[in-house]
Amino acid sequence: MKKLLIFLKYATDGNQEAIDILKEYCKLDKEYSAFALFYIIPYLAHHLEISEAIDMIKEISKRSQSYAKFARIDDLY
Repeated sequence: MKKLLIFLKYATDGNQEAIDILKEYCKLDKEYSAFALFYIIPYLAHHLEISEAIDMIKEISKRSQSYAKFARIDDLY
């Protein structure tokens, strides 16, 4: 999980390679995907406006109203 936080730091500086690595970790079949769902995906969607992260939030929010509120889905439209 420490690696994810390091990549997130680099992603905040606009490092495309770090962003790509984080997108890989956000896939539901990956280790630490639960952490990614709550901390990484919302950041990628709201701050960096990564379309794949936005799409993932929309998809998960269809199944979980609580997640939709947490991830502030209404702010993405």
